[in-house]
Amino acid sequence: MPDGSTPVDTTRSGSEPPIDQSIIAWANYAHHIHKDDLEALSQSDKEEINTHVANLVASLKRVAGDNAITEADQSLLDQYREGLQSDHLPLDFVRSLVILWLRCILESDAPDRVLALRGEEARTYMTALQEFLDWMRNEPKVRELLHRSSAQEIRDLRRRTIRLLSNLSRASQDFPPELFLPAPGKLPRDPVEGGGYADVYKVLSGDKYVCCKLMRAFHNAVQNPEARRLEFFQEAIVWRQVSHPCVVPLLGVWQAYKDKPLLVSPFLELGSANKYVGKRTVRAKVVNTLLLDSLDGLVYLHSIGVVHGDLSGKNVLVEERDGKKHARLCDFGLSGIVTNPTSLMHNANHQAHGGTVRWQAPETQDAMGNAAQLPSMKSDVYSFGSLALEFYTGTAPWGEENDEAQVGLKVVQGLRPEYPDDRVCGRLLPMSLWSLIGDCWKQDPLERPDAATVLDRLRALVSV
Repeated sequence: MPDGSTPVDTTRSGSEPPIDQSIIAWANYAHHIHKDDLEALSQSDKEEINTHVANLVASLKRVAGDNAITEADQSLLDQYREGLQSDHLPLDFVRSLVILWLRCILESDAPDRVLALRGEEARTYMTALQEFLDWMRNEPKVRELLHRSSAQEIRDLRRRTIRLLSNLSRASQDFPPELFLPAPGKLPRDPVEGGGYADVYKVLSGDKYVCCKLMRAFHNAVQNPEARRLEFFQEAIVWRQVSHPCVVPLLGVWQAYKDKPLLVSPFLELGSANKYVGKRTVRAKVVNTLLLDSLDGLVYLHSIGVVHGDLSGKNVLVEERDGKKHARLCDFGLSGIVTNPTSLMHNANHQAHGGTVRWQAPETQDAMGNAAQLPSMKSDVYSFGSLALEFYTGTAPWGEENDEAQVGLKVVQGLRPEYPDDRVCGRLLPMSLWSLIGDCWKQDPLERPDAATVLDRLRALVSV
């Protein structure tokens, strides 16, 4: 048995239903994908890997026929077996077969059996899944090892792995230990920013600052504190997987207090975009870069099945990179649990006090500005149209209207902000971009383009 992780027990007993050994044993070998210790892997271990994968492939073929796996995968299996017989097995063959092993699990009904794991077995499996997802952040290595797979197949593999990890956490009411961080530093008494649904603390961690965000749902929470924490951690598992230059990463969760966990992310000194674009010194080319970055990040989130849900200038941060100003999305998904009435972290006052009505799609609010439908990818596209207007004008949409309820009523009725002049920030909004914003603002969500299409059109329209 390979070293480096707590093994999952493949000889289950008691009244629990049996779980196929070829499914649960994957966690015992997964670390070989990303660790350079394959030289110590015994011949019997290599043979066991082959046996487990062959069992799963045979199971898939019984259901879907010979087309259950690709010719490339079958070729990998054949070459692996030949290598076993000749005692010459390239290390990347072992890694590739362990990944094929996981793919077979994800593409069958095996995840249902994984979801039956509990306790240490569940944590070990979640650790294996999390370490694999962390390895997938290294795109050059992933492309090199999975050269037989298309970019879409690699994205699908990552998305399905995230789903299995999230579902296992939910089913077991447990979490991968990698989600949690040791104390990064001393938590200041006062936040640097408050309001909305979170307080933000600037914490010195070593020689750099990190952002620690405490959800207001945990303030004075007297009902179901443990259930709130479970829901929060399960959402954080998904946020932890995000890896893109235009999205602020979640470094992990810091449990500074027993019932008040904090989200930890890098601290970007230039702050939020809504304040930055309000400066007249910010030129249109810089704004275009910020828009492209924001949309690039949104396309990425949608590609992994994540809805932002609260896209506005306050949830876009600005940083300097390679001598240029760039944007990174933050707080993706947070709005979803705050505005969802079925969530234990629901805050009915969030939209009324947070001002997000001005960016929201009509289907996500009623005439009084309260959430009607949950945010979707198409409502994110609507919000991007409002974000583009905000970035060019330097002010929130509907700036002439002070009543949030009236803004919500106008949006639901199909009204939209008028074409702006350049008096506020000296930046003239191009008519071609105004037309694209109009498409994002379509009343019917089905008539709006998807984020990837908007990005292609935006790249063709603007100069940076």
